[in-house]
Amino acid sequence: MIVFGAVLLLAGLYSFFIGTNEVLGIQPRPLGGSLLVIGGVLLIIGVTRRIRARRDSPETEPIGGPVRRIRAVPRLVRAAGRGYPGMRRRHLGLWALAGVYLISPIDLIPELLPIIGFTDDAALLFWLVGDISNNSGRFLNWERRASAEQRAVTDRTPSGTDGSTGRDEDPSN
Repeated sequence: MIVFGAVLLLAGLYSFFIGTNEVLGIQPRPLGGSLLVIGGVLLIIGVTRRIRARRDSPETEPIGGPVRRIRAVPRLVRAAGRGYPGMRRRHLGLWALAGVYLISPIDLIPELLPIIGFTDDAALLFWLVGDISNNSGRFLNWERRASAEQRAVTDRTPSGTDGSTGRDEDPSN
């Protein structure tokens, strides 16, 4: 949402200050002003949502390079289906809808409109790639913490839980 808001802000600035041609019968100044307002609102909403999500998420720092993050995406999808706390199933639905929208020939804003026609696709693509990268990095962090906690629990369990000392004893004594 932040990227889409920024793209609309830039398109609004261009239309408001530089644009000379009408778009769908709308003069450049009113169109630019409208895009500036919509882009600004989306930008504020996006930043607010990101701040809240980081504050509420236990895994705030993504880790791993691009290759590790790409490899983690299938595990992330499986874990989200099983209840991974860092991602809801509806978020996976948003990824699927974004992918379908990007490859489908149907477009909300046709490419016939200069500048604006490609901005919805570009903004959606930037959001999708960034969100997948960010969430897979957080998932890697969660996996690392979970495996460290599992190792700590395993290390704390005594080796002789059946009452033995854990040492090899000679049964002939």
